[in-house]
Formats: sequence, C-alpha cells, structure tokens
Amino acid sequence: MNKKINTIIFKVCSPLMTLAAWEIMSRTGVLDIRFFPPPSLIFADIYKLFAEGILLKDIWISLFRICCGLLMGGLPGLILGVLMGRSILINKFFQPLIALTFPIPKLAIIPLIILLFGIGEFSKIFIVAVGVFFLIVINTFHGVSRIDRIYFDLCKIYKYSLYDRWRHIIIPGALPAIFNGLRLATGTAFILIVGSEFVAADSGIGYRIWVSWEVFQIIHMFSALFVLAFLGWAANGIIKILERWAMPWKTDYQRECEE
Repeated sequence: MNKKINTIIFKVCSPLMTLAAWEIMSRTGVLDIRFFPPPSLIFADIYKLFAEGILLKDIWISLFRICCGLLMGGLPGLILGVLMGRSILINKFFQPLIALTFPIPKLAIIPLIILLFGIGEFSKIFIVAVGVFFLIVINTFHGVSRIDRIYFDLCKIYKYSLYDRWRHIIIPGALPAIFNGLRLATGTAFILIVGSEFVAADSGIGYRIWVSWEVFQIIHMFSALFVLAFLGWAANGIIKILERWAMPWKTDYQRECEE
C-alpha cells in the first residue's frame, strides 16, 4: 500500500515541480516570457479557448481522425500478425515486405498520400492507419510466434477444438504483446495526426499549433501542446484499464515492471 502511495506521489509531484520551476523562471526573467509564457497564463488561455469552443472542436476532430486511423490500421494489422505467427508460409511472404517498408518514416510519405488521395479527411486518417498497421502487425506476430509450442502439443493430446485453442492458448498468449503494440500505435497515431494536420488541414490540434506558430501566438501554441499532452496521457490510461480488464491474471509487479 505504501509503495502504491509513493508511486502516486512521485507521478503527481514530478510534473507539478516542473511546472513550478517553469513558472518561477518565466516570472523572474530566466526564461524569455515571449517564448516561454508562465504555465499559469497557459492554463488561463486553455480555459479561454475552451470557453470559446475553439479547442473543443479541434480536440474532437483530431480524436475522430485518430480513432478511425487506429481501427483502419489496427484490425488488418491484428489479423495479419496472427496469420504470420501461425503460418510459416504467410510469414515468409510478408516478412520481407514489412522489413523493407517499416523503416520508412511515415511522415515522409505524407506528400505521396496527399498526391493519391488529396487533402481531405481520408488522407489524414490513412497516414495514421499506415503507422498503426506496422506496429500492431509486428507486435502481434511476435506475441503469437513466441507462444511455447508445448501448449499446442498439449492441445493435440487433450483434443482441443480450434475454438478452444484460440480461447485458451493463442489469445491469452498474444495479448501482452498486442497491448504493447496498441500503446506504441496510439502514441504514434498522435504524432502522425499532428504532422498531417500541419500540412493538410484547416482544423485539429496540429492545425491549431501550426497556425499559432505562424502568427506568433505562442501562448495559444503552448495551450494546444498542453492539451495534446493530456490527451496522450488519458489515452495511455484508458489502454491500461482495458489491459487490466483483458488480462486479470497479470500481477501488479508485472505491470509495475512494464511501466
């Protein structure tokens, strides 16, 4: 119990101390207030932008694009990752393609995607889907392929049906890797949606950051960045809750080691 309380205290104190130091340095002139406005002014600006409905609209638009991208890239990645983990032939066919295309920075293909699909909603969702797909398929493949073969031998001995193999062996064995991939994919989705909104959008958090920079409204830029950081933190928290629900057998110690 004390260990959990200490962990919570550290998680709360570290950002608060950082913000306090930032506030003091901005107020005392150590940091140029034009480029680093105090956090107190940033939070006041966030409240103002929410009251005007500007940030709320941008948040919903960006989250919609992220969720669509996660679904569009995550489901095919999950299916292909499982098939690659269970079939040597499928793995041999797709492994070279993934190894060849995965290292390409996904932001680098934004011009190509805009060329193919224009600057509409689909292009922004598609760039997120591409980044998500690779992380999900790679992590799912490793999760499935690393399940100990002895479990499948036991399935044959006890004559488990295909459904029972999936329910009791494949899915539970691959879930930790799948959730790791989901965490990475969600973080990548935020990066990619902001990058795509920089160059091909008239709404969204990335668009708000870019426009604020262009007109030198630095405080608006930091407000959008703070909101973006909170959204990323909240998304990670939701994934942790889903992970606890999907894998109740994992111990608190295992979760602490992963965090």
